[in-house]
Amino acid sequence: PEFVWTAALSGFTISVCMMICACCFCGRCASAAHTVEEAAECLMMTPSLLLEPFLSFVIKVPVFVLGCLVFIMLIGSGEYTQSVDLTQPQSLFHPDSFTSVSAVYFLFAWLLVMELLHYISIFVVIYVAEVWFFKHFKKTERAGFCEMCGVKLLVKGFLAAMQHLGSLIFAAMCLALLRPIRWAVKAFLMAEEAASFTEVGTCILKVARWAVDLCFSFIQKVLDLTSQVALMQIAIDGSEGYCSSLEYAMD
Repeated sequence: PEFVWTAALSGFTISVCMMICACCFCGRCASAAHTVEEAAECLMMTPSLLLEPFLSFVIKVPVFVLGCLVFIMLIGSGEYTQSVDLTQPQSLFHPDSFTSVSAVYFLFAWLLVMELLHYISIFVVIYVAEVWFFKHFKKTERAGFCEMCGVKLLVKGFLAAMQHLGSLIFAAMCLALLRPIRWAVKAFLMAEEAASFTEVGTCILKVARWAVDLCFSFIQKVLDLTSQVALMQIAIDGSEGYCSSLEYAMD
């Protein structure tokens, strides 16, 4: 059948493209494979790292649920000039200016706390992995830490994160500021798209929304990656702040 030949030719084309990419980026593929092997060896020698995602989840869930409840309570507060109709959910939300500002402020603080917990989790993993690396290659005095049990090593990583809490807050604030801006711009473009009366205008707004969302997504990924690089340098050195560590690591 015709679709069989189409599938075969498509598969052959994809295979050729992958082979060409593998030949052109052979060094990067070998480096990536070596990194995966080192990560697997680190997990085998320090299995306590597998506990960290579970502990992070246990901490984040209550914070997330509590934040949702408080935010709903804030936007549901205010002066009610008419009776509440449970069949119309919009009648439940009549916040005044004070409660609106409080809800926006709380939303930012809530996002900041969630991002901070995320970066504390990342820093603990980085710290434990670097301790393993230093012991494995016998390059620094931190090697003695690896003789501690896994849970104590995680606690040590958490205490190290508390020593660099300012840098972690700065990294979290960058993303906490970016997310609301991205949501606001996206909501504005969606509202303009819904209010458009022409197909051409709707199409242009769709393309603009897609392009803006793509740009914000790229900026968010770059910020997250550079923050992780800075945290790696902070965990190694321990004496520099976020910006100095990021500049040194990027050099």
